[in-house]
Amino acid sequence: MKLVKNSWEDGAKVIFYTSDLHFGYENIIVPINRPFNSVNEMYSILIACWNEKVDENDDIYILGDLSYK
Repeated sequence: MKLVKNSWEDGAKVIFYTSDLHFGYENIIVPINRPFNSVNEMYSILIACWNEKVDENDDIYILGDLSYK
């Protein structure tokens, strides 16, 4: 997942597009070489990165494969 804010002024609304988060799918880590040792580590890092980049006023479009259940 790559979330990058543009260099707009602070407080500006940003639109993010992402896909293939695969929450709940531990077996996705090895086949696509995700850099995590466990699904819990993947969750922690994805959530931390999300919270660091995404503001409450931003829009996020998740284009596919949000979860596996």
